[in-house]
Amino acid sequence: MTTLDHAEMALAVPRHHPAARRIARGVRKHRVALLVLVLFNLIFFYPSLFMGRVISPLDILSRYDPFATVRPAEPQNGTLNDIATSYLTLMNMVRADPGSFHWNRYVAAGIPGFGSAGAAVLSPFVFVPVVLLPFWLFCTGILFLKINLPFYFGYLWLREERLGKIPAAAGAIALSGAGIYAVWWLWPSSNAIALYPALLLLVARLMHGKRISIALSGLLAVSFALSGYVATIAYGAWMALLYAIFLAMQQRSFPGRQLAKTLAGAGIGALIASPFILPFIGFLRRTGYLAGRENVSSELFYPLEHFAAFLDPYRLGNPVANLWYGDVRLGSSNNFVEATIFVGIMPLLLIVPALFNRRGRSRFFWLALGLFVLGGMFGAPVIKSLLDGLPGLQYSPLPRLRFLLPVSVAYLAACGIAMLMRALSIRSFRYSRPFARLAGVASALAIGIPLAFFAAGFYPYVNPALAKLPSSPTVDFLQSAQQQPFRIAPFFTYLLPNSSEYYGLEDIRSHFSSEEKYRRILQRIDPGSFGSSGTVITFNSLNFDVRDPFVSFLNVRYLVEQPSIDILRWEVEKDAIPVGLLAGEVEVLPGAVLHRDFDVPEASGIELAIAGIDAKPADGALVISLRRPGESEPVYERRLVGEDLRMSKLNLPLRDIASAGERLQIEVVSRGVRARFLGSEPIAGQDPLFLRFTTSPLILVREAADGRVFENLNVLPRYYPVWDTRTLEFEALLADEAFNPAIEAVLTTPPSETVRQLASISPEARRAAVRILSYTPGADEIETTSGVPFLLASSEKLTPELRVLVDGAEVEPLEINGMFAGVPVAAGTHRVIFERRIGRGWWMPAMIGGMLLGVAAGWEWRKRMTNDE
Repeated sequence: MTTLDHAEMALAVPRHHPAARRIARGVRKHRVALLVLVLFNLIFFYPSLFMGRVISPLDILSRYDPFATVRPAEPQNGTLNDIATSYLTLMNMVRADPGSFHWNRYVAAGIPGFGSAGAAVLSPFVFVPVVLLPFWLFCTGILFLKINLPFYFGYLWLREERLGKIPAAAGAIALSGAGIYAVWWLWPSSNAIALYPALLLLVARLMHGKRISIALSGLLAVSFALSGYVATIAYGAWMALLYAIFLAMQQRSFPGRQLAKTLAGAGIGALIASPFILPFIGFLRRTGYLAGRENVSSELFYPLEHFAAFLDPYRLGNPVANLWYGDVRLGSSNNFVEATIFVGIMPLLLIVPALFNRRGRSRFFWLALGLFVLGGMFGAPVIKSLLDGLPGLQYSPLPRLRFLLPVSVAYLAACGIAMLMRALSIRSFRYSRPFARLAGVASALAIGIPLAFFAAGFYPYVNPALAKLPSSPTVDFLQSAQQQPFRIAPFFTYLLPNSSEYYGLEDIRSHFSSEEKYRRILQRIDPGSFGSSGTVITFNSLNFDVRDPFVSFLNVRYLVEQPSIDILRWEVEKDAIPVGLLAGEVEVLPGAVLHRDFDVPEASGIELAIAGIDAKPADGALVISLRRPGESEPVYERRLVGEDLRMSKLNLPLRDIASAGERLQIEVVSRGVRARFLGSEPIAGQDPLFLRFTTSPLILVREAADGRVFENLNVLPRYYPVWDTRTLEFEALLADEAFNPAIEAVLTTPPSETVRQLASISPEARRAAVRILSYTPGADEIETTSGVPFLLASSEKLTPELRVLVDGAEVEPLEINGMFAGVPVAAGTHRVIFERRIGRGWWMPAMIGGMLLGVAAGWEWRKRMTNDE
């Protein structure tokens, strides 16, 4: 045998391999379905495949400071705002901060972490791309799965309904590519929607008496439970139940054995998902959102004129073209995503022949369901009454029933194509069968191509650089601040919630995620911070009370303002007290050292005004320090370099630095910088620097082109000791102007005798050192040292996820200051641990469920292999 013969044999082996033969046979058998799917993907992903673009809404960040300054860009589709500022942030945490699985400390002073089902990032449609792909490809990966997997299961479902391969391919693309779904692909609600075809396939196989896999049923149940959106889960569950009842009545049979296997798989899935679902349910109750949405299902409907949107999806405008006319009658649904009901024109036309297709035995069920859904969407009185208060539906507007519409349309479109193909298969015509198949393929393409172009026209295809996280000087400053831990309070749309999750900054604002009691506390600080009709907490610096004790208690160390706004700067300067009279300027040459002495009054800080910087080399610096006369070591020092040299006003703290009546000296040292400061009248033996004392608790510590950062001198540590307590109801606490968290803890229940006795400890003995040893999202470790007992107060929320250990022994924390945790600590040195775990008590059942799922999968695999042999 020659070398060439050996080579030919080697090349021939793959073609005769059983797996290769099965793949080739499958491609030939389902080539039409593959053609339709591949063409849809090529149209939708064409800019990504051939133009070097990626799908990402992160260009929307360029609308808001600080990104508008450091990376200006025009967003392609502003409708995707929530994705960029809230959902991608959670996805990024899965990779960038896995420690936040149990507790997310970056928004709303802490909420359950991304391990909670409410985060929706554990859905396989999100989790798999996030784990396997870089950040800039997350969205592309999610969209790829939400297009192709629903198509696959939809195709199998319609084949199970015996509608033929070409009709099944057409129906599957009408289902997976429907415009109603396409605009929601990146929202958590579509995580459940994308599983509808798999759910219907399971029901069809079950009611047809076919083999059901316990393991696959369990995986489907887990995926459905972790999809993160209650309404779409409920829609799918009700649809599957009605479908199963219809099939049972149609076939006059009840497959009890297969149903038992399905229920066993669902039970196993529920066990696995329980630690993720229960924290979500508990948190959802604490948010109070449901109470405000109890009647939403009976209040909002589409006007009859909106039927035109089935034919013209852009009748109210196009967000990509920055054009939106809208319709005020849509209320909160007056936006492109909520108003879209486009399913394609061809699928609607195929409904007529579908009604005459007797082989489509379920056609009248899906027609009736579609009409029922339309009645709910448009507020038909009888249907509205039937749906009102139905479990899972009462908290969501009925127009969202549109998510069920593509299922009905897909089935009827498949029936219609099957009917047309049979009508064209004329026996007397020699080429009737190829012609009928060609007509079927053309119809399938006529369904898929317009849907692909509609979806491609909605999503932003951006340069990969815009799909990556931008940074800025202000963000860098906050990230590098040494006084950890601390929280921040940005104003207006600065670092729009929940953008702080990208950068590991703890923002007291939030989007979608906050408890009702927490929002009430923030409304005390800023009455307009939250509106009942929205889900975003934002602050207006005109209304924000920087002196409110809750600002200090919440550990808000930094407040951040846009560079174009001067409200906080005015807050600092409005009550400033000048030291002497303003008179000209003082020039500071490179290498110069300037001094001025002053007596410390009752003030928070001191202000030094910079008139201008005439020369600032790359390595130049201004060093400003405060020191006691005659001492070499400063009590406080600021070094201005780089971006800091653009500051026109420099604030230095006096609180906790010196007491009233002390004498301090301010020193200015120029290291290569030529600058001018505002001057005062001449002072004998000193440099005439113009100073002003400030009484505001804020001082300006950073001024850059992208924002200003003010430090709150009243800030309290995250953990600190108190000895005085009193009892107040939550409402009374909100109204209490005398509340002083620095010296007291307000309890919502009467304190124990041990806690009451803390008040009897003399003021001289009230000394305790509190030191944070480690600070992570899942657990904080604190060391306390004190000669007397005390109450360890914290601005950490008291939630079911929290467990407190003192020297390894679990203790019951007290609820203080409305909703936060306080811990009685005895005299001596102790280790206190604040530990967060979601789903406490349910991880063991989840592990048992996982083992049962593994056993079921192994048993079914072995049985299948035995049968194949």
